[in-house]
Formats: sequence, structure tokens, C-alpha cells
Amino acid sequence: MINTRCPVCGNETRVPDSIVGKKVRCKDPACQNVFVAIEHAEPVAASAPVRDADLFRPAFPEPQWDAPEEEPLAAPVVERKPKASRVNKALANRNYPNLELYLAWAAAFARIELALALIGAVIVLIWSIVDAVQRDLPVRVALFEVLIGTLSAFCMAIAACIVYVITMAGIEFFHVIVDIEANTRHAAKREFAREFAGDE
Repeated sequence: MINTRCPVCGNETRVPDSIVGKKVRCKDPACQNVFVAIEHAEPVAASAPVRDADLFRPAFPEPQWDAPEEEPLAAPVVERKPKASRVNKALANRNYPNLELYLAWAAAFARIELALALIGAVIVLIWSIVDAVQRDLPVRVALFEVLIGTLSAFCMAIAACIVYVITMAGIEFFHVIVDIEANTRHAAKREFAREFAGDE
């Protein structure tokens, strides 16, 4: 027995093998079409084209390895460079622990000496004027005494200012020397570290 199909209505009918190639009538009452009986084969689905990659595909799936999770990189630490004055002061305090103390004492002494000298000059000037008035001296003698007192007070003030300026200049000179020495030492250490890193 074979399966044949009416080309008009599509009705499928089973017929004996002996009538293959002969005319038969469709068994559908609504059709009754006469057609040649041929074997009807089920259409074979077209196979997908074989790709080159499929030919070389391994029989077993390749093992899959999970990639190690990368740890997030930490944000780069930005090193803040301290100011040069702070670096030099820190180096000076470390290399010369008592130097800053001595220089501070010297500066305080210079300020105190200047203040006392100016106060003394004012006292001398006032005392010379008051003494000349109280002693009831002649005008020339009184003026001469006031002039001497004024010159003395002026000289005291000038001397105090000179001592103060010299002292502060000496302190600043020591600070400059310390800064130069600290910068030289720091540059030498940095150069040594660079050469040591280059050798490695």
C-alpha cells in the first residue's frame, strides 16, 4: 500500500501498489477529481548547511574556566609635598635640636633690649627737661642741658636699633645657613636614592 494525494483538494488516500501510474478518483465526495496515482513521500526537511567550524568542532565541549576576579585597583595616593620652609624647619629641628631654641631666645632678647632702650631714651629726654625746669637754670644752660639729654636719648635709641638690626640679621643668616645645609642634605639623599634605584 502506498499513500497518494489528490493534487486538487490535497486529500491523502492509501491505494494498492498495483495501481501506481493508473488513474484513480479522489475519495472526497466534494472533489471527485481523477488523477494519476503516484506515491506521495513526506518532504524531507532540508538539512542545514555544514559549516567549516562544525567539521572541526570537538566531540566533547571544551572545559570552561572562570577567569579570576581582578581586585579593583586602589586609587593612587597623591603624596602632598610639604612646603620648603616646613621641610627645612623639620630638618633643622632634627639635625640641630637646640639651634631653633637658641635663635628664638636671641630674637626675644633683641626685642626686649630694643624696647628697654627706647623706654630709657624717652625717660632721659623727659628727665633732662624736667630737671632744667625745676633747677631754675639760665635759659642757655637749660637749653644746653635739654640738648644734651635729647642727644643722649637719640644715641641710646640709635644704638638699640643698631643692636636689634645686627642681632636679627645674624639670626636670619643662621636660618639661611640651616636652610642651605638642609636643602643640600635633602638633595644628596634624593640623588643617592635615585642612583640606588637605578642600580637595582
